[in-house]
Amino acid sequence: MWTKVRRFITWQRLITYVSILFLMTKGFINEQRIKEQYKEIIQLKIETEKLRVNYVVDAKNYDKIKKPLWRSKKIGEGYMVDFVNQTYEDMYLIPYNMTKYDVVGKTNDSLFSYTMANTYNKNNDIALSSAKPLDFIEPFIYPDGEFKGLRVTKWAEIADGNNYVWGMSNVKYQLIE
Repeated sequence: MWTKVRRFITWQRLITYVSILFLMTKGFINEQRIKEQYKEIIQLKIETEKLRVNYVVDAKNYDKIKKPLWRSKKIGEGYMVDFVNQTYEDMYLIPYNMTKYDVVGKTNDSLFSYTMANTYNKNNDIALSSAKPLDFIEPFIYPDGEFKGLRVTKWAEIADGNNYVWGMSNVKYQLIE
């Protein structure tokens, strides 16, 4: 009887030691994974910082262009304003008491009326499918409330696996009656 009890206790201890060893090994492996993920996160933060610095440098270069310039990123069925230069802000946003920070990161649908957003999205789709810059006349509401057409040039860019549409109007308020 005591022999069976000793064997049982021995097996129980062995199972306990194996379980502890297994848990320690699993914990070590998880700790290694966490360290690897932490290294990846640090690397991504470094890359993100580089991209942000490059974006600021690019933005400063685009601010030298004295024509309104913007870029929209294809998001699902619509487009999100990704960038506007200083001239765009001065000509098209400040008269409405807005800044680039009020526009960048928002979709056409959230910024404009349904008709205007729909027109902008359709023109962006056409420009995205074209291999060359295209001219459009898009609806524009002048600061005094008049609704007129604005002549813009749009072209496509594919970068970082994303589809972008750049736009530029050639002269301040090239309005078409």
